Amino acid sequence: MQILNELVVSLSKEEARYFKLFISKYASDDMRKDETLFDYIRRSADGYDDEVIINKLYAKGNPSAFYRLKNRLIGLLSQSLVLQYIDENDNIAYQHLQMARHCLGKRLFQPAIYFLKKAEKQAETTENYELMDIVYGEYIRLSREVTGIDPERYIEKRKANQERLTEFRRIDDIVAVVSHRLKLSQNFSVGREPVVKLLEKITKTYSANNTAVETSPRLMVGMFRAVTQILLQKHDYLALEQYVADAQSTFNRLGLFAKGHKEMYLQMLVYRINALLKLRNFDMAKAQAKTLKDALSGGVGGPGISYTNFFNKYIFFYYNAMVNIYSETDIDKAIKEIEFMQTQTNLKKLDFYALFVPLNLAILWFGKQNYRQSVRYFNELYQTEGYTNSATDLQLKIAVAELIVRYETNDFDYLQYRINQVKKNFKDLLKQEPYAREKEFMSIISDLTESPILKDNKKLLIRINNFIKTPESADGQVISYTEWLSEKTGK
Repeated sequence: MQILNELVVSLSKEEARYFKLFISKYASDDMRKDETLFDYIRRSADGYDDEVIINKLYAKGNPSAFYRLKNRLIGLLSQSLVLQYIDENDNIAYQHLQMARHCLGKRLFQPAIYFLKKAEKQAETTENYELMDIVYGEYIRLSREVTGIDPERYIEKRKANQERLTEFRRIDDIVAVVSHRLKLSQNFSVGREPVVKLLEKITKTYSANNTAVETSPRLMVGMFRAVTQILLQKHDYLALEQYVADAQSTFNRLGLFAKGHKEMYLQMLVYRINALLKLRNFDMAKAQAKTLKDALSGGVGGPGISYTNFFNKYIFFYYNAMVNIYSETDIDKAIKEIEFMQTQTNLKKLDFYALFVPLNLAILWFGKQNYRQSVRYFNELYQTEGYTNSATDLQLKIAVAELIVRYETNDFDYLQYRINQVKKNFKDLLKQEPYAREKEFMSIISDLTESPILKDNKKLLIRINNFIKTPESADGQVISYTEWLSEKTGK
């Protein structure tokens, strides 16, 4: 049952810990089998094998009992997750509704009204209009039993809610169709017209000529989030930059930044900056980054809005942009930018600082071919909480980047020691398919230490050429493996 495996592997540490506590109240052998199966799935990940765990749980093997166990485990997981997140907004509303229905079943009318009111209020807060429709229906049914409830009032409320629900459903339909069409389309990079015209056409078709829908802030925000995510996934940075520029103009013209969507102005700037960096349009990226910094530093953005309270959340994107720009155009300026950051005490308190500063200095000094200095900053990075608290896959990418730098120092004995250390530290991750490229790359570096003159090792040269030809996503690498190997082969 692949669904069970996906659920178990996706759990965070906190969710897994809660599940263990949830099943601890049971003491039967079957419950211990549940926990054993759960632990095995968590440990094995992609190496999961039904036969291994069946033989461990059932001495004579018992596939039927095993599949019943799987079904029970998925049921327990569902209960655990529902209970763990019962206090979240939508769940609270449904909890109140269930309590109201429970009370109605026992003809406890006043408690039922109490819980219906709480469900209605929570549904309004979270804009859950489907749930509000159900709540109003319960009020109307309850009015048959309780004379104090005026059914006409709730009938009118339900009608108004249905109109709003119809409008929002049209909006959701439009966003869904836009998402689907964009995912199927191959290219939107031929100027602005293809994306914008497609969005306008879909909106006209599914809005039923309802102007309120076509100009709805909810539609525009939903459309923006869907389109930007899809264009990012497709790595279509030209279409992304042009679409966000158009969205900025539309939001500003309609005054949406000042109507509850203040932060989207900063989000749009960040999208444009990152897209422009990918397009290597450094002059425009620098101009957009300056606009971002000015807004965060007390200037105004959009229709005269102050953004100083967003400083901590967004200032990283400014410095990240400037370092990226200068790392391509003037490495010394990039280093000076980070050195300036080191003098700003307010920046040192931010979460990104501890990881960002030493990592970028390590990369920049590598770019200047000062490998000893680069190694120094890698070592400094490993001592920070920023590195310790970062995702394991990022730690692996950083460690592989350090191996590249170590190779350039020509200390091959220590390099081989570090390769073995990295393999040991990340052995579970390196077993997984997404990290096969890192595994092969480390193997190539190891072989390079034995045969640094590639013309003397034809087999290694063929391996490297095959590695270079394999498509890669440079977004996930600290130092590009392909670019570095290409330099070694003279390509």
